[in-house]
Amino acid sequence: MRNLVAAAMPTARRSLLAAALATVMAGSAAAEAPPVAGGLIAGAVTSPATAARHRVPAVLILADAPGADARADGYVHELTAAGLLVMEADAHAIAEATGLPATEAGLAAAASLAVRALAHDPRAAPGRIGVLGFGEGGRAALLAVPDPTGADAIAARAVLYPGCIGLADTLRAHHPTIATPVLLLHGDRDAANPPAACAETAAVLAAWVPTERRQLAGAAYAWDRPAYGADRFALLPVPGGDGRIPGVPHQRLAAESAARVARWMARTLAPEAARP
Repeated sequence: MRNLVAAAMPTARRSLLAAALATVMAGSAAAEAPPVAGGLIAGAVTSPATAARHRVPAVLILADAPGADARADGYVHELTAAGLLVMEADAHAIAEATGLPATEAGLAAAASLAVRALAHDPRAAPGRIGVLGFGEGGRAALLAVPDPTGADAIAARAVLYPGCIGLADTLRAHHPTIATPVLLLHGDRDAANPPAACAETAAVLAAWVPTERRQLAGAAYAWDRPAYGADRFALLPVPGGDGRIPGVPHQRLAAESAARVARWMARTLAPEAARP
């Protein structure tokens, strides 16, 4: 669980209390959801300086299966630099706290709860919430169901190496819930996200919503996960599948993808993008 504070910097990061999420749930259309247990939700909120003057678009970052790690840091930096409020969350931790199953559907429901919590942050601009997910978090980002009242609807989804094998078929069963632009990033050296499968996934999405697919040359799975000494090539769970796959860090591609995602989110969540 990440609980970082940067009081001396232009952005301020604070932990999100489970009690606050429980209050959100009680006042929403999903009031029948299980209550949140005590303690801290696995997440943190980072606010840009502009949020002190007016409400700003916000982005939820969903961690990969191992849980929150430093791969989100570059994205948080770029997103807040673009003037966006950012919340980091671990769908597994939220599911455990709320009694949801650790299944694909349960993690998507946990992601929806996190979206709801972020939407109720007084600094977040209504109707301008984006979701960014890594690996398994990317699948949850795609399948998260917005509040039917529209109070915390998802306005943009960016998914990184979500496990494209079989994902197109999964999406066909969930397409009524996906009604906003999607950015799909994957590498060309990733056995869990082969280009052909990711192209099929993007084609399915493009039939319903504006979809941008970017294939990064030389990128393997989790190219943006920082190297940790002997753990440089960690074996990570295959999203949407069985077994494990090596995560191969690539510093240059990590910086490029963080900047690309931030530009796309800022453009897609801009007020002009919501106009007919």
